[in-house]
Amino acid sequence: MKSTAIARKVAATALSISSVWFMSACSQSGSSSLALPTSADTGIIGGTEMTGTEPYAPHVVGVYDGMRGAICTGSILSSSIIVTAAHCVESGASALRLVFGNDFNSSTIIVRGVDALKVSPLWPYRKNEELNTGDIALIKFSGGLPPGYKAIKFLTDPAKLATGMSTTLAGFGAADVVTVRDPRTGRSEYDHTGSGKLRYAATTIKKSDFTVSEFVTDASQGRGACHGDSGGPAFATIDGEMVVTGVTSRSYDDPTDSCGVGAVYTSIPFFAKWIVDSSKQLNNLVIASRPARSSSVAHR
Repeated sequence: MKSTAIARKVAATALSISSVWFMSACSQSGSSSLALPTSADTGIIGGTEMTGTEPYAPHVVGVYDGMRGAICTGSILSSSIIVTAAHCVESGASALRLVFGNDFNSSTIIVRGVDALKVSPLWPYRKNEELNTGDIALIKFSGGLPPGYKAIKFLTDPAKLATGMSTTLAGFGAADVVTVRDPRTGRSEYDHTGSGKLRYAATTIKKSDFTVSEFVTDASQGRGACHGDSGGPAFATIDGEMVVTGVTSRSYDDPTDSCGVGAVYTSIPFFAKWIVDSSKQLNNLVIASRPARSSSVAHR
């Protein structure tokens, strides 16, 4: 896969702006350049490529980690705040760029730098645990939203999530899982192809009460999340309104790495108060870090 577009865009922006697998920024490039990952660790399986006219498209953004050469996905909560997975931001704010566009390799993508981050208070202590990992983070950026993009409302009531509920997943990960033969061992393994384009897929919630802070989506019908889709949204229509309900975290009960069982999503309603409070703190932090203007009042 060609990577020159994202490399050029990220480089230009940098000049102008001073186990159980996790599904994301694990899609790393072996190159030392700012290259888009070419294979393993990618995303929406059995999905449909977005054209930009879908109701989901204006709310989704790519997250590019220049230090690791990796991609994730995020949801737009306001003109300055993105929600994504905590494991997608571990390289720090200076290494991250937000990519607005449906294809990382398009020459029309718009890139924003990252001002600051805030990670769930659970993540530092539970990221190596099997349950309730707190895999959620907020990204603060400047420059506003490009034309056509807008914030999505998020669910605040956990009781509104139900097993069997229809949900739509979105992300920049792979479209296909293929079987390949490992030349070293002779064994058949799974590989994931087609990352870098924004796709969506309809599925259902498999376990709404997987843990107090997480739910599981179903991938058994050939549609679901996979590597490279981390941080991406789970959308649902609740009380007649489309909202984002979760953040892609990791695989579920999938030892063969087929992306054919399900995915664990961090529950946004569980973290709703934290999202509101932390968004305010991030905005105030950035404002406070800028020098105050001198008073224009003349001394008499």
